Amino acid sequence: VQSGLISADLMKRGIISFVILSLTSGILLIYHSFSGIWNMSFFSFLVLGVLAIYAAINYTVGKHPYGYAGLGDLFVLIFFGWIAVIGTAYLHDAQFSIDLFLPASTIGLLSVGVLNLNNMRDAAQDKIAGKNTMASRFGESKSKKYHTFVIALAILCSMTYMSLHYSSPFQWTYLIFTIPIILHGKRVWNNKIPAHLDPELKKLALSTLLFSIIYGIAVLYPLIFENYI
Repeated sequence: VQSGLISADLMKRGIISFVILSLTSGILLIYHSFSGIWNMSFFSFLVLGVLAIYAAINYTVGKHPYGYAGLGDLFVLIFFGWIAVIGTAYLHDAQFSIDLFLPASTIGLLSVGVLNLNNMRDAAQDKIAGKNTMASRFGESKSKKYHTFVIALAILCSMTYMSLHYSSPFQWTYLIFTIPIILHGKRVWNNKIPAHLDPELKKLALSTLLFSIIYGIAVLYPLIFENYI
C-alpha cells in the first residue's frame, strides 16, 4: 500500500478474503480432528484460531498496533512457535506434554529471528516514525547480540528435546541444517550497513523452513521408520 502497488481498498478486500479462508479451513480441520463441535477441545481451538487471526491483523493495523510497541517478538514466539507446534501435536493425538515447549520454542525463536532481522534493517526509519520495535529500542550492537541469542537458544532447545527423545544416531543429522543458520548469524554480526541485511531475510526464512522440515523428520524418526519400516 505504501509503495502504491495496490490500493488500500484492494488490501482490505484481500485481508477479508484470507480471514474467511483461514476460518473456514481451520473450523473444518478442528471439526475433523475432534469429531464434532460439542466438546471443549473444539471450542478451545476455535478461540485460539480467532486470536491468531486477530493477532495477525493487529500487528501493524489499528489504533494501537502491538508490533510497534515492542511486542511483536513475543507474539511471534507464542503464535508461530508455541501455539503452532503444540497445537498441531495436540490435533494429531489429543495429548499434551510439557517438553513440547522445546521444539515449539525452536520454531518460534527462529521465526522471531526473521522478524528481528526485518526490524534491524528498518530500525533507523522505524525510530523516526515512532515505531518502537525491539531493534529500534536496542540499537545496532544490542540488536546483534539479541539476534545471536535468539538463534543460539533455538538450536539449544532443539538439541535438548532431541536428547530427551533420542533413539537413533540418524536423528542428530538434522544438525547439519543448522550450519546455514549459524553462518547467517555470523554475517549479521559482521554487517555494518542495515540495507545489506535484506538478502539475509530470505536466507533465514528459507533456512528456517528447511530446518523445520528436517528437524520434524528427525523428531518423528522412531514413529516413521522404526514402527513402520
